[in-house]
Amino acid sequence: MLKVNSTLTFDFVTRTKFLPSHYAFKVTEEQFDVIFQKVKDAQLSFGSSPSSQEDGEINHNGGGRGVYFKDINGHVLEILTQDYNIN
Repeated sequence: MLKVNSTLTFDFVTRTKFLPSHYAFKVTEEQFDVIFQKVKDAQLSFGSSPSSQEDGEINHNGGGRGVYFKDINGHVLEILTQDYNIN
């Protein structure tokens, strides 16, 4: 189980084998700052895109900020402050 806040949790099936997945979370600018600081404090590798997950940069897609990093099980987590413009 991953507790996101007091009302939202992710409950995962317990398995010995799994395929890593990508989870994106749209957050406020303030939440981004708090989460991103925790990523840096934990010395996690992070990056600006799915193909650059360890470049140590954030992106500014859609005029906001976004960053990718992996959890301990290999899932790619993304936080972003603006929706991406998909045409």
